[in-house]
Parts: sequence; C-alpha cells; structure tokens
Amino acid sequence: PLDAIRTGPDQLQLLYSSERKLCKLAIGIIKGLAEHFHESIDIQHDACMLKGDPFCSFQLTLVNSRRDTQDFSIGNTMVAEHVSFGEYSSQGSGVLSQGEGRDAKKSTLWNYFLPPSLVPSDIASIGPYRLVAKHGEGGMGAVFRGIDTRTDESVAVKVVHPKVAENENSRKRFLRETRAVQMIKSPHVVHVIEVGEVGGLPFMVMEFLRGMTVQSHRERFQSLPIHEIIRIGLETAQGLEEVHRCGIIHRDIKPENLWVESPSLRIKIIDFGLARDIEEEMRLTRTGACLGTPSYMSPEQALGGRVDFRSDLFSLGCVLYELATGIRPFEREGLISTLTALTKEKPAPPAELVDGFSEGLSDLIMHLLEKDPEQRLANCEILQQQLKNLLTTL
Repeated sequence: PLDAIRTGPDQLQLLYSSERKLCKLAIGIIKGLAEHFHESIDIQHDACMLKGDPFCSFQLTLVNSRRDTQDFSIGNTMVAEHVSFGEYSSQGSGVLSQGEGRDAKKSTLWNYFLPPSLVPSDIASIGPYRLVAKHGEGGMGAVFRGIDTRTDESVAVKVVHPKVAENENSRKRFLRETRAVQMIKSPHVVHVIEVGEVGGLPFMVMEFLRGMTVQSHRERFQSLPIHEIIRIGLETAQGLEEVHRCGIIHRDIKPENLWVESPSLRIKIIDFGLARDIEEEMRLTRTGACLGTPSYMSPEQALGGRVDFRSDLFSLGCVLYELATGIRPFEREGLISTLTALTKEKPAPPAELVDGFSEGLSDLIMHLLEKDPEQRLANCEILQQQLKNLLTTL
C-alpha cells in the first residue's frame, strides 16, 4: 500500500510498504518522474524496510524547476518514436516529418553502423528492406520508413541504438520481447513482420500505417460523440485482450499510442517500446527509470508496485476520460501534484462535467480508474461486454 501526505506546497511525504521491499526502485521512479517534469527534487529517506523498519518513508521537497532547459526528456524520446507506425506530418504534431527524417547529419551514424544501401539515395539496407527515410530517433533507437523489395510495400523498421545494443542484456531482452509481440495476431494491434539482428543491432519490421493517432483524431473533431468513444474503447480492449493473452503488459496505453487507421478508422495499438511480459514484470528491478507516461499511469505503476494486466485497463480508463471530457484526470503541473493526484484524488465523473453524457459510460470509466486494482474490472473481456451493452442503449 501507498499513502501520500502533502505537508506543504512543495513537499510531499510518501509512506510505502510491500513484501517485495522495492524502496530503491520507488526512489528511482520518483527521480524519473521528476526528470519528466524537468524538476529537481530532494529526497529524504526517513525510514526503510531494508533497514528493518516496517515501512519506507520518503520526504520529497521541490528544489527548483528546470522547465527552460533543453534536456532530452523521456517524453521527447517517446514522441520521436511514435513516428514508427505511420505517416506523420511535422505540422502541429511535434514530431519529425519524412523530409526532416532524411537529414544527412542525422543519418550519418546509421550509415556507419548499417549495411550499405542498395540504392544511392537510400540511407541503408537490412536484408530485403531498403531504408529510404528516417522518421524519428530517440534514446532507444531510430525508426525508418522502409520498402520491402519483394513486394514493393512500405514498412516501418525500428533499429536499436548502438549504445543500447552494447549491453548484452538489453539486446537479448529487446529480441525476446519483440518476438513475443510478433506472436500477437489481432486486427487491433500493429503487426510485427520480422525480428532480427544486423551488425549486432537488433531490429524489427512492422506494417506501415496510414492515418493518425487518437489524440489527433480527437483534436480534429474537437469532441467525439459517445458512440465513437465507446467504439475506440471497445476496439482497444479487443486489441489488449490479445496482448494480455500473450502474457504481455503494454504499460503505455495513451491517445498517442492508439492509431486510427485510414481509411477504415480501425483502432490499432502501437508502440510496444515499454511492453513487458508478465514474468519479466515480476523480475523488474531497474532503478531510475520512469517507464510510462505519468498522466496515464496506474498508481501501482507510477511508484514501482506490482503491475499486472489491470494497469493497462487503468490507462485505458484515463484515455476514455480524456476523450469524454477533454481533461486528463490526473495531470497536474509538477511531480508532487501528480503523485498526490494519482494516490489521493478522485476525478469528477464525466457525467458531472459534460451535459447529457451517458451515466452508464461515466460509471464504467470511473470503475476503470479505481486506485486499487482489485476494485477495477478483472479483464478486457468484461470491459468489452459492458461497452457492447452500452452501445445497445444509445
């Protein structure tokens, strides 16, 4: 269990207890959240289970804000990697366009590490795949638009950064986890075509999607009708059912990672960069990593607790809440406020914020946002049935 007490405008006391005694992991994730918000915090560890205390006590104090710095944040890394699954425009999206992706200076590193191109104008080649444009680059690697020379079809190719690939454990984990994702067969999950290594660099080849993210979809229409919100939730749950059936937790469900395919408008789950299989999740002991996006994290994920499939359902609840109200239920201006909201605050139900909104859908969304995983829906099958029932009442 986790308890949070706000002791001042810039201070928060966290009390944490767990049989797993993951206090070091909790400290690392708190630091990662601070980096996400470009803030500096002082952490005073008053009590620790590793020293025999019955619980851990952290006193967090905001030291200063670094919002004006140009540090490459976790959020920036994620945004850059979103381009891997579709044709983004740089206008209004904050990500690289195809034209920008072919910047010669940014391609030099990859020209050095990857096999030479089959066509002079290309960046490089991997087996039968021509890499014709770089769509984005983050801390973990780069994403290229490729062409499969056997079919002339466009594909998306993600290559792990050489510095990351130097770590044997990281390289093996990437290959193991992407091969697990390759096993997922669902029309609502991006299809992984091939996984392999080239020159010691792991890569995966995915279908190349056209369309836009759910985030852009909503912004285009300002607000979405209730039946469209239910459809997005239903198709996402159908995709997550198959993801979970393969023993994988996505960990980063959010509007930017849900794709509205063109022209079918079918929803696809994308970007498995933070996905973990359930056994790996149980062994996760990394320190200093903020794995996920704070505004959509479940409370247990945000502070390093035991995470299972219900964490993805909480994140989907955050997405549906935002689609319904235009508000992210737990997003605040900084780390301390966000942690307080995640652990203490209950957002107003959508039906109280939007005139005429479905009471049934509002109740279902709030059920997904229960802080205790035991109080949420148990699985995606139950969620799908409840969403289908709501459709019949419209």
